[in-house]
Amino acid sequence: MPTQPIKRKYSFSDGTLAELGDSLVMFAERDLAEMLNYGYDQPRIDGIKVKITTFKNFPPDEYYTGLLMVATADKNSKLKIISEVSEGIVRRAMNKFGKDTPEVKGFGWTGYITKTDSDKMVVNRLVHKAGTDNQAALSSEGLTALILGTLNTGITDADIAITKKQQRVSERDKAVSERVTIGNDLYSELVKLADTGKHIWEDVNEALYNDYVIYQSVANMQTVNGTVAPATIHQPSVVVNNVADEIEIEVTSGAVTVYFSDDPTDEPAPGQTTFDVSPGTPFSGTAAQLDWSTTNFRLLLKNSDALVPAVFSVVVRG
Repeated sequence: MPTQPIKRKYSFSDGTLAELGDSLVMFAERDLAEMLNYGYDQPRIDGIKVKITTFKNFPPDEYYTGLLMVATADKNSKLKIISEVSEGIVRRAMNKFGKDTPEVKGFGWTGYITKTDSDKMVVNRLVHKAGTDNQAALSSEGLTALILGTLNTGITDADIAITKKQQRVSERDKAVSERVTIGNDLYSELVKLADTGKHIWEDVNEALYNDYVIYQSVANMQTVNGTVAPATIHQPSVVVNNVADEIEIEVTSGAVTVYFSDDPTDEPAPGQTTFDVSPGTPFSGTAAQLDWSTTNFRLLLKNSDALVPAVFSVVVRG
């Protein structure tokens, strides 16, 4: 099973964390004379500013999702090409030998459409070998060396595309963990800064004390806001690792289909549990209600509309 991303220590969105950092730094610089007594000189505050800037500049989910979707589309295109060539070869074998003959079964085509990408590649290689072995017999049905060569070249191209797609999946997972790690480090730093500010002004100045209060800090809660581009599948960077985890998903525009999978580009499988979320129809329930499992642990949002993006908010508690 792929490694799950690191959990957020902060309960609010990335944008809110960045805004919080800007506000607390501004207040700390205003109160620099008092902050100096607790080791917060200008260089230390500047160091926090650097962390805020690094966090702000780290690419969001949508960037890596875009790269992944491009690689997925390329993989699908190349796999479709060889699938059509292989199916044509198998059809020639059926015409020659008969549909349910041992010769045709040797091509391994049965159930091809439901197979995974890796298993489809196994079948395509088998079709190439069986077609090559039977080329003389199938020449009467139009099988040529050119067709077999096209399939062989296509198999190589599809292999490369599948590897590239898996590389993009790995890059996205790594980036999510890195972004959350940076965010967690920044949040820890801001909590210390805020606690110091509250200590300074407690029972001294209520208004200044309130400047350092961090609201919406809830343990074991993750919040992610974002957009699912038209005709794409998006994996928000939240971690769901238990059937009892509570999930709330809302969209303010557009609509998404929500489900779990082991691959961030998978369509819902036939008969799989899904939930359609639209404005006014949120999802609110547990991971169990969406059939979460240790193998299907990625929360996915599918936008089927070809034109309208879906703006979403995901909250996970647990």
